[in-house]
Formats: sequence, C-alpha cells, structure tokens
Amino acid sequence: MVELLTGFASSEDSTLLQASYYFDFVLKLVLASGVAFTLPVFLVVLNIMGILPARTIAHSWRVAVIGIVIFSALVTPAADLMSMFLLVVPMVLLYLMALGIAWIHDRRKDRRLAAELKGVI
Repeated sequence: MVELLTGFASSEDSTLLQASYYFDFVLKLVLASGVAFTLPVFLVVLNIMGILPARTIAHSWRVAVIGIVIFSALVTPAADLMSMFLLVVPMVLLYLMALGIAWIHDRRKDRRLAAELKGVI
C-alpha cells in the first residue's frame, strides 16, 4: 500500500518515510477495517438475541449501503475509487450475508413457534 501511495510522486520528489507515521497509518487502516468487517457479526448477534429482526435489516439496506460508502470514503487512504471500491464490495456482501443468516434464523424460529403452538392446541 505504501509503494502504491509513493508511486504517485514524481521522480524528482524524494520520499521521506518516518516509522511513526507509517505505524500510525497501518494501525488506523487495520482498526478501521476490523471495525468495518465486524458489523455483520453484530447484526447476526442482535438478530439471534431477538433485538433486530431480519425484516428491519432488509428494510434498511439502502441506508446501510450509503453508510458503508461514506465510511469507506473516510477510511481509505487514497482518493481513488478503486481503493474505496475494494472496501465497499466486501462490506456490502458481508451485510447481505448477515441478512441471509438473519432471515434463515427468523424463519426457523417462526417454524419452531408454529410447531409449539400447533402442539399446544
């Protein structure tokens, strides 16, 4: 990533890299990616706990995608669309996978409740 970013400089420019700036850059990038990719895990956990139904996740997908795009625009170090795209696509796919898992969980829970009610009546 550093080579990519320093590649934009002209040949007359000299690159002065300091270890503290490099570690700060890497730490921020790793933390932001870690926070971003744990969002689907929290969605599934909230669904399993019964706090967030799959229907709510499905209805708010547009807001989530806009939030993901804004987050990735703020987090990516370069101003190009490719690095932002490389962060947006996996996050949206993971969001959709969390939606699928939540939907399957809600469906199984509804079937279980229907079977219990059928057995009681």
